[in-house]
Amino acid sequence: MTKKINQNTFFEDKVYPYATLKDLRMDLIARVRQMAINRNPNHPWKNMNDLELLKSVSLYDNGLNLAGILLFGTDKIIISALEYFKIDSLIEAYCVNRNDKDNIRTNLIESYDRLMNFAFKHLDDKFYLEEDIRIDVRSKIAKELVVNLLIYRDYSSSIPARFIITKDAIYTENANKPRNIGYIDLHNYSPYPKNPKIASVFKEIGLADELGSGIKNIVKYNKIYSNGVPTFGDGEIFKVTVPL
Repeated sequence: MTKKINQNTFFEDKVYPYATLKDLRMDLIARVRQMAINRNPNHPWKNMNDLELLKSVSLYDNGLNLAGILLFGTDKIIISALEYFKIDSLIEAYCVNRNDKDNIRTNLIESYDRLMNFAFKHLDDKFYLEEDIRIDVRSKIAKELVVNLLIYRDYSSSIPARFIITKDAIYTENANKPRNIGYIDLHNYSPYPKNPKIASVFKEIGLADELGSGIKNIVKYNKIYSNGVPTFGDGEIFKVTVPL
């Protein structure tokens, strides 16, 4: 789980003193607890109450921080915490004809669900045997793209994230604080955390792996899916292109 870091080291650490546990979706906390227990029957969250769970992953310390609000908050408290969230949706997902879209302005757990459902609806499925296990390659690629949008976003920026599907490619765009400008060299790439508290919760429930594994998995599974080579552009907007 996330180690405690100094306040304001990351934008997700910002505490909102007016926010209380009543502003959270307790059903989501229960759901996330169960997801962790399903992966590990002896998971520490099993015997924790809601506040203890939040504190265990540093989402509550003298008040709720932005990470806790984004993960488990009601739509109302999320908009209150990030005013621009109401204007520019966190995720905008479009299919090729742009008639089918989903403007998502809700917590990150359900944002993940809605984006994955969008991907399943508009991407062809393809299966692959990996160590005699049947793998849904479409799901593998979509998962990494969606998780990247949610846990690596610069939440201090009002620029909306985008998940775009065309007949030729999947494109994602995410607000970013780059260390370098240009395309990432996949053979010489050092990832760094953007929202470690949010990432730690996604990791506990099995939706995220080790830091930097996402790019490797996208490259690996896209070669199987379309024999294409994804590109990753690092800048004020982090852009990923996955050929279809």
